[in-house]
Amino acid sequence: ADLVETLVKILKGEQGDTHLRQNALGALQKFSLRRKPQTIMIQLDLIKWISAVLRNEADQLTDYSIEYATALLMNLSLRDAGKDKCEEPDIQLLNVLNDLVEHENLQVRTYVNGTLYSIFTRKKLREEAKELGMPEVLQYLMNQSDEQFQRQIQYILEQLNTQDDLNQEE
Repeated sequence: ADLVETLVKILKGEQGDTHLRQNALGALQKFSLRRKPQTIMIQLDLIKWISAVLRNEADQLTDYSIEYATALLMNLSLRDAGKDKCEEPDIQLLNVLNDLVEHENLQVRTYVNGTLYSIFTRKKLREEAKELGMPEVLQYLMNQSDEQFQRQIQYILEQLNTQDDLNQEE
């Protein structure tokens, strides 16, 4: 627990996409596969941090940082507490994901798709996505993509067009 907190401090404390920050990000992403570290990261507002960095520094980030940040985001968004954070309006997560959904790095796109699929279990986020015009963007992308991405996007669109809140267990 202390290690995760220390890594988050490093992550938030570094100015710019330094090697130290990249290594902290990589370690946190690996820890994020486990439940207890996930909980700590969600409580420490890592989703908000990731969203801000991807929004404000995207053009200065290495592919490594974008890839690990989106992977970490996806892992944290799988949890109900993470989805709660994703719903906070000041995070503007859907704007960030909307910008990354066409990223040239296929891993990044896969993580973005996984995050979208996960958070579209929330009615509020589905409605927000529709207001942003995401269904049209996704539909366009689906027509431009290979089979693997077509399937991913198809699932996301189905999730996006679901009517009720889907209750998913942790």
